Amino acid sequence: MCKNIIKLCLTVVFVFVLSLAVCAAYPSSGKQAPDGSVLIEGKIIGEKFGWGGDEQAGCTAAFDGNIDTFYDPSTGADTNCYAGMKLKESYVLTMVCIMPRWNFPDRFDGAMIQGSNDGEKWTTLWQSSGGLDMAEWQVIKKFKNNTGYTYYRYCNDRSHGDVAEVELYGYAGTSDGLSTVNSVPVGSVTLTFDLCGGEGEGFETMEAVFGENYPNIPYVPEKEGVFFGGWYTSPVNGVKVDAEKKVTNPSSHTLYAHWSTEEETEAADGSDIPDEAEPESELTEIQGICLTVSLVFILAAAVSVIAKKKA
Repeated sequence: MCKNIIKLCLTVVFVFVLSLAVCAAYPSSGKQAPDGSVLIEGKIIGEKFGWGGDEQAGCTAAFDGNIDTFYDPSTGADTNCYAGMKLKESYVLTMVCIMPRWNFPDRFDGAMIQGSNDGEKWTTLWQSSGGLDMAEWQVIKKFKNNTGYTYYRYCNDRSHGDVAEVELYGYAGTSDGLSTVNSVPVGSVTLTFDLCGGEGEGFETMEAVFGENYPNIPYVPEKEGVFFGGWYTSPVNGVKVDAEKKVTNPSSHTLYAHWSTEEETEAADGSDIPDEAEPESELTEIQGICLTVSLVFILAAAVSVIAKKKA
């Protein structure tokens, strides 16, 4: 009887762990995208089959959200063996997160992030200067030649180019790729204003500096029947701009007036009172479902054991 219970418990634990592994979600680093940046997603390109012709070790493993799987190149140090993405438009990098293969962290030596606009000629934006003693997330924010590309890839010309996960973050567009703050070009940008149906006078252009905070914007337009909600980086959604927000777009750009049917309330210190934020879940929706199913299975197994004991 005890042996059966032990076997049942082991089976339940195995199913539970397997369900969480299967439900791994990309991206899995838990790192927050820099202001003005998004997770870059596109068509996965590179070697379909990895070492020994194993498809599970192919390029898709570098973008599956599971740090226990890995891309394992078919040959050693060779930039023709890579895992990457083809994008629909040009993106400038602001951050790359890399998880080395768990049992070969030393192969991080020579790891490269390269960009291209035709998939043929590649430019190196960053390269690792050494291996690691243990596998843990590596966050890169400084790049060279960071002008914006439609292709990105991870490869290695010094070591066998294994990698568990690669996450690319950035913003759509191009840059001059010269002086940098957190890897993106710095310089003066011109701000223009779109009232989005509102009215006002004297809304002249303003100057800002990339990498520094936005200037205080004194312009308050009016629109009949609604309230002004602030200046945003996009006419729909976007990031609200104020003197505490950094300029994350290196090019001259337009800020858009947002309108609301409700007037924003101010706190005693004059700042906006934010809506009460919902706590962030540590599990994705899919992982939550898997966890629920596993718990139900465990409960059912426990009830079965108790019933057998009573019988």
